[in-house]
Amino acid sequence: MGSKSFFSKAFLNLSVLLVLAAYAGPARAQSFDAGAEKKLRFGVNLMKFKGVFVNETSDTQNLVITTSQKTITLDNVNVKPPFIETGCSCVFLANNVGTTVDCDNESLPLDLPGLDAATGQQPTICKVGVAFQPTSAGRVDNPFGVRIDFGAKNDPKFVRLIGIAAD
Repeated sequence: MGSKSFFSKAFLNLSVLLVLAAYAGPARAQSFDAGAEKKLRFGVNLMKFKGVFVNETSDTQNLVITTSQKTITLDNVNVKPPFIETGCSCVFLANNVGTTVDCDNESLPLDLPGLDAATGQQPTICKVGVAFQPTSAGRVDNPFGVRIDFGAKNDPKFVRLIGIAAD
């Protein structure tokens, strides 16, 4: 009789825990989602540059940045050598008219409005131009090649850069 009572209590305790977890799960997800809305989105998380000769500069590739639902402050854009930033600009769309603003570090911080809930349109699109400028032959693989700081819980964001240089 003692073991039956033990298993009954254990089953009851487990049932209560499962019910509590079921109610706590959605609440936890809601509080997490509220903070997760403030984030940057990149068109890519990896950029590759191949066949670039030493002391030459590759063609520019653009890293496209958009935001989520909340306004984000773009604080810093940093590209690590031997990769270089060739330009940074943000287009602010209002009433179907675009205004372009440089997002070089002298212009930062820059507030990027979030997704327009009424229209579903992205009001700001930023492009960071990146090129490869090798000083020696070989492969460079930098998982932190582009660093974007934007003052949020999941700050900073990185884009991996790979370059292959030839003599």
